[in-house]
Amino acid sequence: MLEMQMRQQLNRFQELLMEEIMACMHENDILKKLLKY
Repeated sequence: MLEMQMRQQLNRFQELLMEEIMACMHENDILKKLLKY
């Protein structure tokens, strides 16, 4: 029971982490484009 809860929390954490990474990469792309001009 506890193991399942831990696994669910870990999955949720990984999803949030991936979203954060994608958002940071997106912001970096925007910054690079702005710096080109």
